[in-house]
Amino acid sequence: MDSKICKTLMDDGDNKVEDFYKKHLSALQSGCCKPSNDCNFTYVSTTNWTKSSTSSFTNPDCNLWSNDPNVLCYTCESCKAGLLDNIKSDWKRVAILNIIFLVFLILVYSVGCCAFRNNRRHDSYKRYP
Repeated sequence: MDSKICKTLMDDGDNKVEDFYKKHLSALQSGCCKPSNDCNFTYVSTTNWTKSSTSSFTNPDCNLWSNDPNVLCYTCESCKAGLLDNIKSDWKRVAILNIIFLVFLILVYSVGCCAFRNNRRHDSYKRYP
């Protein structure tokens, strides 16, 4: 909610449902900013959907949906799944960056050890004037 992930969708101002479904939504936006497709809600605007007259939903997220921009579906299971997907992809990037950094540190340490050993070896010989 604090990241204002749905604010970007609201700022686009799409008035047609066709334009909305043509957008490429991230897993986080799809889970938190719009109701699930099996809820059969009617599209009004990007984050405003009208609930159908049927109150018995098989998906528990349908009952949690709210048109309030501060609530939307941030407590839904689909939003939590989108957040986990986002964290998973970010974690992979951080892990790759850490591996590259570790290889760089090993190379620098190896060069430093070789230089220290070579310097010590040259200092052990007696020098004649």
